[in-house]
Amino acid sequence: MQLAEAPGAGRPAGAAGSRRRAWLRASMRAAGSLAAIGLLAFLFRRADLGRIRELLAAAPWLLATPVFYFGVLSCDALGWRRLWKGAGRPPSWARLLEIRTAAEGLGLSLPSGGVFAEGMAIYLLRKICGIPTGLAVASLAARRFFIFFSFGLALAASAVAGHSLLTEISPQVIGRGGLGWVVPAAAAFVLAAAFGLRAALLGGDLAGRSLSGLRSLPIAGLRRWLARRADSFSAVDRQVEEALAGRPGEAALTTLCFLGIWLCEVCETLFILSLLDAGLGFRAVFSFEGLLTLARGLAFFTPSGLGVQDLGYLAFLKGLGVEQAINVWGAFVLVKRGKEIFWIIIGYLLLARHAWRPSPGAGAAPGPAGTA
Repeated sequence: MQLAEAPGAGRPAGAAGSRRRAWLRASMRAAGSLAAIGLLAFLFRRADLGRIRELLAAAPWLLATPVFYFGVLSCDALGWRRLWKGAGRPPSWARLLEIRTAAEGLGLSLPSGGVFAEGMAIYLLRKICGIPTGLAVASLAARRFFIFFSFGLALAASAVAGHSLLTEISPQVIGRGGLGWVVPAAAAFVLAAAFGLRAALLGGDLAGRSLSGLRSLPIAGLRRWLARRADSFSAVDRQVEEALAGRPGEAALTTLCFLGIWLCEVCETLFILSLLDAGLGFRAVFSFEGLLTLARGLAFFTPSGLGVQDLGYLAFLKGLGVEQAINVWGAFVLVKRGKEIFWIIIGYLLLARHAWRPSPGAGAAPGPAGTA
């Protein structure tokens, strides 16, 4: 039998331990980001900055690169909207695109940005569309399954299309053979994770886990906001089941929407490299883009996989025999990261707009799904 503690006993120590863990996580993320920046600086020192400027100046159409990420956000919002079909009046595609873009500002700019982005998306769905928190969490959970599933399919397709090429360049890229089997292994891993997530969503206590995870974020305002709306998580598991248990034809169309995300990513990389005269075709880019996207996701400790994904691009450009690979890589990275800075600015502007703007219909009780 345990002895009862005096009221408030142990709380200061627990709070102090929580603060120490939060500071430790923040320090590790900061250290990872600084290491990534240092790695990029070291690699750029080996490049010819004058030649990089020439490459960029010779391709003014590179300024159109952010359009491809608009395609990424649009496909994401379209697939996300399909998951609201059983929720009465779903938000419009334009509203979801706005929310997705605003949240992406956090996702691209912060270590572990995906967690912050989803927390912000929940808040914006409530503020802009009047959608209950539980329903917002349910839609994001179902969206996460389709993101994983479509990415796994894209990796599987790239494994088939690029197996022989990756096998050929493996010694140049990783210093040994076996690269041709890394992509199918990655595809199997992502697909297994997708179906594991689906099983967990349909058979577990998503509501309790989601609320606990969001409360762990180091944002006091978000935690207070969640505490006031904890009751709205009660129906989240039923709502997830409705989103995931639709007809096979509807699931296939939703998957196609999310596949558009990965196609836009490949087309963006191909567009930049083509304008930089890298001499690579669609098959070559398709064979490595998914693998580097996975590396970016695993490098959650740096903003947008900074450093990790960039080093991967350099390895593949060298392995594929691109002339002046280090200079082409330097120009490529500047365009890629410049595009992200553009969308970070757009995202933060949207966040600022909604921070000072009252909720529509403030004071009225929101409907079951809100209005667009």
